[in-house]
Amino acid sequence: MLPDIKGLAECWAISAIHCPYCHGYEVKNEKIGLLMNGGHAFEMAKTLNHWNKDLTVLTNGKSQLSAEQTEKLKSKSI
Repeated sequence: MLPDIKGLAECWAISAIHCPYCHGYEVKNEKIGLLMNGGHAFEMAKTLNHWNKDLTVLTNGKSQLSAEQTEKLKSKSI
């Protein structure tokens, strides 16, 4: 289910993609916003950072990342 974010539904499968393994090649040189939170966001950001260095984690609310996870992501300019 998509979160209730204005405009997201209209972008779905165009510029908002659900799977970097399936669609990552098409956006490999573009800025990426990862709409995830917590441990899953941390792990996915580490993976995507190997493919694209212009990555931002979008938590859609209060971050559930630990202070240690946040610092590790920041050290990679995420």
